[in-house]
Amino acid sequence: MGIFSLPFLPYPKTLAVITFQKGNYINQVTKTPYPTMNELQFQAKCAKTYNEAFPKYRNNLYRIKNELDNHPRKMPKDRIKQLGENASTGVRPGISDFVLIDPAGDSHWIELKVEGGKQSTEQKAFQEIVRHYYLVFDLETFIELCRLILK
Repeated sequence: MGIFSLPFLPYPKTLAVITFQKGNYINQVTKTPYPTMNELQFQAKCAKTYNEAFPKYRNNLYRIKNELDNHPRKMPKDRIKQLGENASTGVRPGISDFVLIDPAGDSHWIELKVEGGKQSTEQKAFQEIVRHYYLVFDLETFIELCRLILK
């Protein structure tokens, strides 16, 4: 079973995790393994569903694009250039995929992972410096988490 602490509980930090059970990540709503997709597809699905479910709060959810462009034609020298540009403009590895601003103005950092996904060392370090951090593995949990944060 997963850990799911909510922002309104009296804890100094908030962490929501859906854990690994018997070889599969389990959708905590339907109790079934979720379909395989890559992380970018999962992020897009979450953003689209969020916008449909919470039109009033459409401007409260932001995706943070901090990954490299992995286009197959990208030359190694172009990737090195992109790394340099990212570093010089404040892009840092490990920051969450989304930040959701609640009605009171607090930031809630949401990291999405697909089947088999694990947090990097940088993501674990980022988790330690923010107050509200969530690690989510399925769409239903993402939407329910957003609903609770926006209450």
